[in-house]
Amino acid sequence: MEGNLKKSRFGFDKIFEYCMFALVFLLPIFFIPSLTISLYSAKLSLVVIVGVVALVGFLTYLLSGHLIKFPKSKFLIPIILLPIIALISSAFTGSFMKSFVGNALELGTSGSIIILVILFLISMLGTKDKQEIGAKTFYALIFSAIVVLAHLLVRAFLALSLPTSVASRIPNFLLGSSTDTAIFLGAVVIVSIAALNMLSLSKRMYYTTAIVLFSSLVFVGSIGLTPVIVTVGLFSLVYFVYTFSWKAGSNESNDRKTSFYSLFVLAISVIFLISGSSLSGLLSNFFNINSIEIRPNLSTTMNMAVTSWKTNPVLGVGPNMFSELW
Repeated sequence: MEGNLKKSRFGFDKIFEYCMFALVFLLPIFFIPSLTISLYSAKLSLVVIVGVVALVGFLTYLLSGHLIKFPKSKFLIPIILLPIIALISSAFTGSFMKSFVGNALELGTSGSIIILVILFLISMLGTKDKQEIGAKTFYALIFSAIVVLAHLLVRAFLALSLPTSVASRIPNFLLGSSTDTAIFLGAVVIVSIAALNMLSLSKRMYYTTAIVLFSSLVFVGSIGLTPVIVTVGLFSLVYFVYTFSWKAGSNESNDRKTSFYSLFVLAISVIFLISGSSLSGLLSNFFNINSIEIRPNLSTTMNMAVTSWKTNPVLGVGPNMFSELW
């Protein structure tokens, strides 16, 4: 009986962990070396496969007689309401299928929002009260970031030496675009700051994380996406003030230290912002990164938002309908 219980526990509990690790590690770097399959379609296929496995495991867990306890947290209310509102908004767009699935369940459709929220809830319920999963997930993120950074370096310095047949099948950015790459590496910087200060890392992992943090920050600066730089800088400022004040106001002995890594990241972020495009342009040329993307500016976006509210003051233009409004 005890052996069967252990097998059951492995089959129902561990499946959530493996699905989470697979998504965190593989999703940023996954692509199919084919000229006919787009990068987005490849990543979407991975999300669907892992999502189906997680959902089957979750349903099996329920059918086996286990009880699920939802955490009593107010922040879950808007997360649960989000896909419901998105679905209702799609119904009033006049083009439901385009708003719901798009060409291939594009990111930003109400269908993709529903899938992401379901995955979030399953992951939250499957990994509840398991603190060690946080550390393992962090390791998966760092190793994935190492692959992304290595790809950027190869792309910058060795791309010309690769055969054309090979180079044409490797995307310029594993995340899809320079904007996606900046957002991902910015998130890596933020998570690394917290991990270096809060997790008990081995000496090798500590230095690896520090190197990944610095390298990610350099590439974020070379891409020069201002919102990401501002977000990283603000988080660094808040985190430094928090750790400094918490340490100064505590009379008990503890292992938490003031996060000087956050102070370093804050200083570099301020330098990138003050230098404008000069430093970012220098790094962009050095790493051969073309971060120019066609997108509306802030004033145009606000004008379109006003037009959307005039059309439907409650739900707006609807998910995946921004390009039509533009």
